[in-house]
Amino acid sequence: TPLTLIQQWIDIPPGKTMFETLVVFENNSLNEALRSQGNKWQNREFIYRGQTNFPLTLLGYADPELLLRVEYDRRRFDQQTIKRMLGHLQTLLQDMILKADMPVSKLFYLKADERKQLTVEWNDTTVDYPPHTCLHQLFEAQVERTPDSVALVFEEKQLTYKELNRKANQLAYYLRGLGVGPDTLVGICAERSLEMVIGLFGILKAGGAYVPLDP
Repeated sequence: TPLTLIQQWIDIPPGKTMFETLVVFENNSLNEALRSQGNKWQNREFIYRGQTNFPLTLLGYADPELLLRVEYDRRRFDQQTIKRMLGHLQTLLQDMILKADMPVSKLFYLKADERKQLTVEWNDTTVDYPPHTCLHQLFEAQVERTPDSVALVFEEKQLTYKELNRKANQLAYYLRGLGVGPDTLVGICAERSLEMVIGLFGILKAGGAYVPLDP
């Protein structure tokens, strides 16, 4: 079924496309197809220059070994990004050969150095915390370091460390007035929100321990 007809059936507005990426696979490239005609085509070499209407098109040929080519919109992708994509695809195909019985979800597409960068270098968050320091005390230390940095975001709302600390202190003062102190269990029943985090820190600052309740 022609693509234009499918677009009419699903009523896509003019100027809109159903997809932005395209994968095309053919058994033979242009060179192999022409050479198969014999005679004068045997010793000729052709250079294909294509143009796609899609931001990203991957073309594959099996003639006689797998050949991949990418056509892309330079307004959307730079050359370095495309090279990285092709590198990921190469790694995935090589892993498929080595692990032919493995599900695709278990295969690697990142190179070893990229996996190390992602899982080790960029995730190097190991910190030695004082063994006898409570969570709210660590939070207060961060407030001193970056009071005006954003500490909490929920939907369209956000609080800086200073604002969150002030609201938690207000709640802690109120709870102490109600008798909350060490070894006091305080239930908190709240949906995920800024107020829930304020409540948790307020209880800890008052000296109590929070007990989450399912709202």
